[in-house]
Amino acid sequence: MLQSVFFWDEISLVTEHTKLTEFQDRKSWLLYDGNCPICRRLAERFATTLRRRGFDLAPLQSQWVHSRLGSLTCEPPDEMLILSSTGNILGGADAVVFLARRIWWAYPLYAIARLPGVMWLLGHLYRWVAKNRDCFGGVCVRSQEQKIGDRKESKP
Repeated sequence: MLQSVFFWDEISLVTEHTKLTEFQDRKSWLLYDGNCPICRRLAERFATTLRRRGFDLAPLQSQWVHSRLGSLTCEPPDEMLILSSTGNILGGADAVVFLARRIWWAYPLYAIARLPGVMWLLGHLYRWVAKNRDCFGGVCVRSQEQKIGDRKESKP
């Protein structure tokens, strides 16, 4: 008798949870450069934290990302993107601040970003890091690839 008061066959925590997850089919995505070692490491490092906050992660090179975003993705990707559950797309420093607002220990970055001029500075800093992301750790992968490409082009 007591069980029938709290659990109905038609309405229970299990069925409500199932209906809720079916209803919330749309989730937010963090899209990163899958060819960038630093980007992959950061994605792996923060995957659990981001998933707990409703984000899933995928490389920008994924087929579904290219078909969904089309011309917004470039090769090679120049910034990470957030595809929110509402359909908004944010990139670069805006995406970092969007994430910071949702993570308690990163919230101060969001608060500081709201000060005048700080987003401009963060945008420039993000673009510099993204541009030079292959040159961290003492080795510049792009420079070596460009030198190899230049040698191939200069040979008759």
